Amino acid sequence: MKELIDKISKSPLFSSINENQCRHFFEIFPPKIHQYEKDEIIVRRSEHFHKIGLILKGKATVHQDTSYGTSNIITWLNEMDTFAEVLMFIPFESYPTSITASTSTQVLFIEPSQIIEVNHTIKDVQHTLLLNITKLIANKAFLLHNKVEILSIKSIKAKICHYLLHESEKAGLSTFEIALNRDQMASYLHVSRPSLSRELKVLQNENTIKFKGNRFEITNRNRCERIASED
Repeated sequence: MKELIDKISKSPLFSSINENQCRHFFEIFPPKIHQYEKDEIIVRRSEHFHKIGLILKGKATVHQDTSYGTSNIITWLNEMDTFAEVLMFIPFESYPTSITASTSTQVLFIEPSQIIEVNHTIKDVQHTLLLNITKLIANKAFLLHNKVEILSIKSIKAKICHYLLHESEKAGLSTFEIALNRDQMASYLHVSRPSLSRELKVLQNENTIKFKGNRFEITNRNRCERIASED
């Protein structure tokens, strides 16, 4: 139990909840933890899924599968990220996307009733969890806005620069690593893999960026920002 509490104390979901409060919560509601292997489906689109998921270990990809057999990446989930928070407020809706484990992944599931239905012995914890969930939903709304912006951009170079600037801002550094491989990055930006590779090389030859594998550096931020806003 202590190992679990030490881990989740670093998550936004359990922010401002101390060790004793966490222990008391899980004494009343024993933790439900599931293990998924790489490429195993965690949630399937249109599934009636009404639990909050917290990634304890590993990574997962949120994607939209099309009738043509292709898969478009919406976003990705890393350790301490959550999913399905919004469905606790709209229980009759089915899950709008699919989530697949990108690596061996461990997920903690929490039932909405454990948070919404007041238990007077842990009501302070439940109140804090609700506040944290509200913040998480607001943050995801902002990320969705960023995704819509990328979809509205026509130029591949502008899409790449917009994405890399966003990742740089998240890291707080000009040199950073991204979570996506090239196929995933192409899917996320809604471009073909060859077109992505070609434009990355152009940006590197222009000394706008440098990259090796998943490690990128924005070497000329002004030019990168100008390209991102040109479309």
